[in-house]
Amino acid sequence: MKILLCGERSFASIGLLNKLEVAGFDVDCFSRGEENKVDKSITGNVFTMSQNNYFAEYYDIIINFILIKNKTIEENIAFIKELDRFCELKKVSRLIQISSISVYSNEAAFVNENTEIEQDYETKGIYASVKIAVDQFLLQKKTVYPVTFIRPGYIVCEKNNFSYAGIGISLPMNFILLLGNEKTSLPLINRDKMHNALVNLLLKNQYKTVYLLLENNKGTKSQFLKSRSKGRIIPLPKSIILFCAYMARKLSIISEKQLHQIKGLFKKTYFDSSETEKELQIKF
Repeated sequence: MKILLCGERSFASIGLLNKLEVAGFDVDCFSRGEENKVDKSITGNVFTMSQNNYFAEYYDIIINFILIKNKTIEENIAFIKELDRFCELKKVSRLIQISSISVYSNEAAFVNENTEIEQDYETKGIYASVKIAVDQFLLQKKTVYPVTFIRPGYIVCEKNNFSYAGIGISLPMNFILLLGNEKTSLPLINRDKMHNALVNLLLKNQYKTVYLLLENNKGTKSQFLKSRSKGRIIPLPKSIILFCAYMARKLSIISEKQLHQIKGLFKKTYFDSSETEKELQIKF
């Protein structure tokens, strides 16, 4: 099986190439940079992939980790449109799109592999809104190849290698402001386990549309910070914050989008990944 791994340098992808090759797959990699090829690592402009002559004549599977950080939704959609052209040109049998559990509604109390994603990406922050917009494009476009969405939880690896982004804010005197309260959801997935699941999926070579990759279905931001930091955690008072947010919206101090984002700080969702575990014969 000929595979193209897009975004090999991303945090979520590091280590996957080795696992794919050990499993016996023929893998090329692609990442942003000047147009070139060194061994099996291809670089180039993500917006002109279909014009890059360093790629093979065909690929059976493309695994896409690429998200163009610090760019607009429109620019990310422009890349996905180019990737779609590339898939058609290379007669790809399947696109495996690395999505995120952040594409689901903040109001959802329960999510499994059959749950529909949020329709209005304006209700989300920057990262989630891009993921939603890209997933929506792929779901709505009638591609000539099937698409499988991998929706992992918050991806982690070694305990000393993590970011507070979207989880907490480091304050003086070893305090951490929790961006939510004690019940705010944050299911995790270890990067190594995520890669094992992808390899299992490819070896099985039978695909469903959506897979949820989660270790702790009821995980919270608070639990994560307590396990990874010695700082004193300060949770946000939900009732006070929401009351102030609704009042600020009525007074037009904040927008409807900002109100939804504030409400999202207190989301409490149970994620059921049992169908994925059964399908891939793996226990997270």
